[in-house]
Amino acid sequence: MRVKLTGNDNRGAVFLDGDRVIREVSPEYMSTVATVVDRLDDSGELGRRVVSSHRLKGSEIEHEKLTISYPYEWSPSMLRDVMLLQIDLWIKLRQMGLTLKDAMPTNYLFKAGDPVLVD
Repeated sequence: MRVKLTGNDNRGAVFLDGDRVIREVSPEYMSTVATVVDRLDDSGELGRRVVSSHRLKGSEIEHEKLTISYPYEWSPSMLRDVMLLQIDLWIKLRQMGLTLKDAMPTNYLFKAGDPVLVD
């Protein structure tokens, strides 16, 4: 059963569905999202840390559900790892002519000790 999560995404909506997170993307943005996901996947480790275990399906992206943690709970090395990932992502997106809409640390969770962008 899908449960809609609250948020401020004006280009889609996010739902919980069991152990998965479903992000509906507005149709006019889906081709851009698919291109970015494909290019990040081609970049190896960066792609795995940006969209963890994703699957594109129509106008949806399916993510695995990760345990929620908050920046105030993180160690200094975890904060550093998030910022380094964000810098790497900005560099890669800039090469694509794109940028991040926001740069909130709450857009990151951890999987096996590594930060993953979930927004």
